[in-house]
Amino acid sequence: MKVGDTLFFGQYREKIERKTDDYFVAEAWIEKHCGFYLFYATWTFPTKESRPFIMCSGKFKTKNSEIIFIDDNKESVKSFSLVCRYLHCILKSFSKKDCHKYFKKGTTPLLMGVRVNKDWIGYEKSLIDNDIKKCCYLNYSKCEPHQVKAIVAASMALGIIDFSEKESLKV
Repeated sequence: MKVGDTLFFGQYREKIERKTDDYFVAEAWIEKHCGFYLFYATWTFPTKESRPFIMCSGKFKTKNSEIIFIDDNKESVKSFSLVCRYLHCILKSFSKKDCHKYFKKGTTPLLMGVRVNKDWIGYEKSLIDNDIKKCCYLNYSKCEPHQVKAIVAASMALGIIDFSEKESLKV
């Protein structure tokens, strides 16, 4: 990876309501910075009460093919791994038709293993609609993760955060 690159471990979004552009989100990715990597994961699907929302991040370096966590925050690593496991479970539940939707757009299911540069352009050439003459690099800017927005949107949709007039603060 080059400095500024992002590598998706997976991303799955489901619209909350038809009227808004907000989504329930499951995503995990790493970013390369000068001398270190940052990892992030977000989970906002309301699957069951015992499964909370997840928003985690951490920092690591690599030395001689060994990963060295800088913050030594085991809880963040555990949460990141958990979101990656959830993404894998989502992928396993996909039908061939679901996977074909991604292949038709020229990418992998759940964007697993997709590497993009700082401008959100993919490194792998893609065929558009299986047309050999139309090779291009895909723009993934619409897939850019927004952790806080995802947590707030899901919380508002579920009624955890209520911005009604009665409860608003008066200045």
